[in-house]
Amino acid sequence: MSSNERSLIEDEGAGYLVSVSDLMSGLLYIFIILLVGFILTYTTSQNEPMVPEKIFIEAEKERVQWKKTFHVLSDSYIDLSKKFDELKKNFDGLVRKHETLVTDHRALKADHLILERENSDIKELLSKYLMQIAVLKKDRDSLQERIEVLEITVAIRDEEIERLKEDIITLKKSLELFGDLSAEELSKIIKDLEWIKEYLIEYLEQLHTSSKKELLSSLNEVAREKGLIVNFDERTAVMRVPGIRFMQDVSVGSDGVGGGSYKSNYQFTGLFSDKAYKEIEKLGEMLLQVLPCYTGSVDRSECNPRTYGSLKIILIEGHVAPNDFNSNQRTMEVSSRHSFTVYDDLLNGTKKLRTLFNRDREPIFSISGYGASRPLTDIKGNMQHDDNRRVDLRFIMSTPMIPVEIINQLKKVGIPLNE
Repeated sequence: MSSNERSLIEDEGAGYLVSVSDLMSGLLYIFIILLVGFILTYTTSQNEPMVPEKIFIEAEKERVQWKKTFHVLSDSYIDLSKKFDELKKNFDGLVRKHETLVTDHRALKADHLILERENSDIKELLSKYLMQIAVLKKDRDSLQERIEVLEITVAIRDEEIERLKEDIITLKKSLELFGDLSAEELSKIIKDLEWIKEYLIEYLEQLHTSSKKELLSSLNEVAREKGLIVNFDERTAVMRVPGIRFMQDVSVGSDGVGGGSYKSNYQFTGLFSDKAYKEIEKLGEMLLQVLPCYTGSVDRSECNPRTYGSLKIILIEGHVAPNDFNSNQRTMEVSSRHSFTVYDDLLNGTKKLRTLFNRDREPIFSISGYGASRPLTDIKGNMQHDDNRRVDLRFIMSTPMIPVEIINQLKKVGIPLNE
C-alpha cells in the first residue's frame, strides 16, 4: 500500500473516531455538570436553612429528571462504545482487505505493463508481416503477368512451329517437284514466279484503288438520291457532310477548362439542330444501303466479288476550330465529344448499322478526336473557322484478298501463301 493510500484511509478512520470521541466528551461534560449541580444542591441544603417545601419538591423533581437523563445518556454511551468497538474491528478488516487489493492491483498493473509491451511487439511484427505480404503480393502479380506473357509467347512460338512444319512439308514437295529439273528450267520457273509476284502486287493495288473508288462512287450516288449533300476526298477516302457542324463549347472559361455535356450541340449552318438530326438520319440510311456488301456482312452471292469484304473500318473523326481553346487537352476532349455525338446519334438512329462487321468480325465504326490539328482552309489558305467544328468519316479499306484461282496455281508449284 502506498503512503498516500494509507494516509487517506487513516484520515477517514481518524475522522470517524474523532466524531465518536466528541460525542463521548459531550456526554461526560453533561455528567460533570449534573454532578456539580447535585453537589451544590446537597451542600446548600446542609449549610443553609431549610428551603420551602414547594421549592424542594421542584428541585427534587428536577434532580430525578436529570438523573434519568444521565442514565439515558450513560446507556447511549455504552451502546456507542460497543458500536465503536465493532466499527473499529470492521475498519481494521477493511484496511487489511484494502492492503490485499492494493497488492493485487500492483501485481495486475505489472502484468498489464508486460501485456502492453507484448502487444506493442506483436503490432510491430504484424506491421512487418503486412509489409512483407504486400511485397509478396506485388511479386506474385508480377510473376503472374510474366507467366501470362510467357504463355502468350509460347502460344505464338507454337504457331510459328506449326507454320514452319507446314513450310517444311511444302518445301519438301517443292524439292520433289523440282528435283529432276535442270538449272535452266529452275531459272525459268523463278522468272515466272517473279512475274507472278509483280502481277499480284499490281493486281492488289488496282483492286484496292478500284474498291475504294467504287465505294465512294456508290455512296455519292445514294447521297444524291436521298438529297444529302456530301463532299468526298478520293485521295484520303474522307467523306464530309458540310451541313453538320457544332457550336463552340461555351461551358469553359478563358483558360480552356471546364465542364460541359458528354455530347456536343449541333449547328446546321445557323439553323436549328433538328435539321442536323435529319441529316444524320439520311446519312445512316445511305450507309446502311451501301455498306453491307463492302463489309462482308451479307451473302457473298448478292455482291460484287471484287469488292466484297473490302472495307475494314469507318473512322468517325472529330475536329474543332483553331484558337477555340487555350488548352490542348480541352481541344482534344471537345473534338472527341464531337465524334462521339455523331457516332451515338448515327448508330441509335439506324440501329442496323450495329450489325455490320468487317471480314475479321470486328465492328465497322470507330471514333477519334484530332483537336485542331487538321483545319480546313480555302484555296488561298484562309481559315474556314466555323466549318472546322466538324466530323469527317474516313473509309479505311482492307488489304485485298488474292483470287482463289491464283492461290490454287501457286500451291501447285509449292509456293506457301497466307490466304
